Amino acid sequence: MWIEYRYPIGRDLFVLSVPGVIVHQQNGNGTARLNMQPTTGPALPAGATWVNPLGVRKITVNWANSTGASITIASASS
Repeated sequence: MWIEYRYPIGRDLFVLSVPGVIVHQQNGNGTARLNMQPTTGPALPAGATWVNPLGVRKITVNWANSTGASITIASASS
């Protein structure tokens, strides 16, 4: 799994409504982009937390703006 920061400008303007992070998952067929916010788009925006379906890990976006993003990755039990 890897995390990528994206900002809605240029090509991303049509995909993203807010700056945030996108999570990619590697699988047997290559990679897949996880849709972190099904109702608003693929990016996990500032202030949001995602817990993986197995309840093992959580990703929190502390802030995201035009300069970058700050995230915290922790155990879902913490």
